[in-house]
Amino acid sequence: MYSDPHCHFGSDGGSMSQSALSDLLRLRRTAIVVAVATAVAVMAPIAATAGVATTPTITAPADGATVVSSPMLVSADSGAAFVRFVVLGQVERTVAVSGGSAVTEIPVTGLSGGASLDAYDCDSSVSCAATPASINVLVDLNDPVIIAPERNNVVGNSVAVKARTVSGGALR
Repeated sequence: MYSDPHCHFGSDGGSMSQSALSDLLRLRRTAIVVAVATAVAVMAPIAATAGVATTPTITAPADGATVVSSPMLVSADSGAAFVRFVVLGQVERTVAVSGGSAVTEIPVTGLSGGASLDAYDCDSSVSCAATPASINVLVDLNDPVIIAPERNNVVGNSVAVKARTVSGGALR
């Protein structure tokens, strides 16, 4: 049977010596310190994100513009260290601000129709603001549509393919 010289259990349901009580309190304080340190470490990125309170001004493309090629040129004026550009809710590019502007290209191949572009100001540690500047664009890349052979047709070793653009534009 285990016996602890600091712990005595008697008819009163148990009692602890002063040194055992002091050890227990020290362990509890240590656990509290560790819990607080962990919470601070977890919450620090959230607090840093909340610290950026500015929004950039999107300068390209214009709100409501039709994007007809990929990649799409995007730019924003900002006083922050970085700007994060996001298309359709997916992070695409975070770029440094130089001379008050952030400029980059974002591939939009495969997108079609309306798309949102958000731009977030970010500090030097790339913690970004919670609120973006937002615009909407129409992505119309005139992707070709295969018109022959028709779907589910059986083809041989050699096949001729015919295609056209949705808007009737030229194919290259």
